[in-house]
Amino acid sequence: MPIDRAQLRAFVTVLREGSFDGAARMLHVTAPAISQRVRQLEERLGQVLIRRGTPCTATDAGAELARHAEQIDMLEAETLHALARLQGFSGLADGDDALHAADDAPPVRIPVVVNADSLDTWFMDVAVAVATPESGPALVLHIQVDDQDHTTSLLRDGSVIAAVTAEPQAVQGCEASALGVMRYIAVASPAFIARWLAVLSTDRADAGATQAEADSADSAAWAALSRAPFIQFNEKDALQARFLGSWAAPSDTGSANARAPSFRLPTTGSFVDACRRGMGWGMVPLQMAAPLLADGTLRQVTRAGRDDGIDVPLYWQRWALRSPVLQRLSATVERVAAASLRAPLADAQQAPARPGAASSGASAPPATR
Repeated sequence: MPIDRAQLRAFVTVLREGSFDGAARMLHVTAPAISQRVRQLEERLGQVLIRRGTPCTATDAGAELARHAEQIDMLEAETLHALARLQGFSGLADGDDALHAADDAPPVRIPVVVNADSLDTWFMDVAVAVATPESGPALVLHIQVDDQDHTTSLLRDGSVIAAVTAEPQAVQGCEASALGVMRYIAVASPAFIARWLAVLSTDRADAGATQAEADSADSAAWAALSRAPFIQFNEKDALQARFLGSWAAPSDTGSANARAPSFRLPTTGSFVDACRRGMGWGMVPLQMAAPLLADGTLRQVTRAGRDDGIDVPLYWQRWALRSPVLQRLSATVERVAAASLRAPLADAQQAPARPGAASSGASAPPATR
């Protein structure tokens, strides 16, 4: 049963824009016309495709159809670019027309989802590189930002074609490759450390401390940190909990960190600025923290003689399509990530949970933003 292209376009645009009114504005028709096309498509296929709401979302059947539509759009753009190149090579276009035949082909739109810290540290280099290629069609990335724990759900429902994620297991119909490790360190202003975390200034490394004394110092440090105000990106941000979990915990404090005040700042700039202004301590990618550590604006929150931090492996998942465009995007992502991230770590090298904490596993909280 052939699918009407106008109906399919209306359906996809409703999902992209989140509403029938938004789709109508994009396609320059009325909202009732969009509604009629989607309803006709649903009647033709015998299934509800869109959950009407704010925003509109795809049903399971709609997600499968959306995936099909994204593939059509990408492959169609690739074909138009190939035809434009053939026009130049065949002599059907002359002079400047031959030189620019391929350049005049429409760019290929690729929806992707990336976690905020990757976007603000290295992924923009990918977007620039594929938008201005030396050869082949330009790729226009439509980037969504979400916590890595939710990026794979967007792959499953067809909202995006590829994702930067912390999930190594490939989504059905996708391929996954390791990109590297993003290292997060805890930082705070010097004034904040002096007020809340002065215990960290005690250097026991050269004091000939016994193991019992060292453990006691670690317990005091953990207790101080777990009660100090901290910065969260949003309610999904569990990096602080992971960081606390990597320190030895005193046996009598339990969930002391639950009593610490937290501030939620959902943009990278405001998050780092809050740390700089002494509002609290927070987990920041090493790439962002390095210049502020170098000039003394921030200090790393770490125990004496340690290099405490959290290493988060990142992966690239993309639909398993034989598409030159998608292969070129993936190669660019892997190249930029290799230059920006640390080499992948073995599982055994990941930071251990603090004694007494629940063991990590599939139910562990999100690892990165």
